[in-house]
Amino acid sequence: MAKIRALIDADNLIYHASWGLTSPVVDLPLAINKFDSLLGDILGEMFCDEYTLYIKAPNKKLNYRFEVCSEYKAKRSPPPPVLNNLSSAILERDNTVPCILQEADDAISIQAWKMKKEGHNYIVVSPDKDLNQIPGQHFDNYWTRRRHYTVTEKEADRLIYQQMLSGDPTDNIEGIKGIGEKTAKKLLDPCHTEGEMYRAVKYTWKRHHPIDWKEKMTKCARLVYIRRRENEIWTIKTHKRISKIW
Repeated sequence: MAKIRALIDADNLIYHASWGLTSPVVDLPLAINKFDSLLGDILGEMFCDEYTLYIKAPNKKLNYRFEVCSEYKAKRSPPPPVLNNLSSAILERDNTVPCILQEADDAISIQAWKMKKEGHNYIVVSPDKDLNQIPGQHFDNYWTRRRHYTVTEKEADRLIYQQMLSGDPTDNIEGIKGIGEKTAKKLLDPCHTEGEMYRAVKYTWKRHHPIDWKEKMTKCARLVYIRRRENEIWTIKTHKRISKIW
């Protein structure tokens, strides 16, 4: 049987393991135990042969998206006091990847696309809906959902264009005013190809921002788009099919 590697969004586990703990030093052993318990529960359901943990750099400014928008994630609450110490402790483990100049989402996606191209099996582990931009097997480890599901390439592409319309309020990414997730989905429902999705997004931006639509749309896209290749920045030419339309 072919091996399966779990690509785990460890930032999510670190946040939940840190939640409610107040002392960065005294509570660190408890946070580590909570992290290992959460990880153990996931691995018990994965039936995977190997796993890799992905963690963003402790300094959040070490992320190219802040060069695109200085207010990226500006509305988020301060992290739990023990979070940075816990991140540093987990980063010392052999099967952990530190994500410098990008987010864990990007590093997971890059690895998943590489494994897909090489014919290897993987499963993406995260409760973050943004990672549904990655096709393949997924496991949502949020405690009230905990489900396995599959994302097709078409569904992965559709989410990118959906978020190019709605933005992402959680991360303080501005989309088109008045267009939320439901409206964005409705606008894309008639689209069957990536080209049709791009045209729908383009014309909607032009209708709402006739003067500077291209700049605003590109800014939103660069913030919501999860990398598929190293050092990738979204442009019209990110997908060859779209460059032909342009």
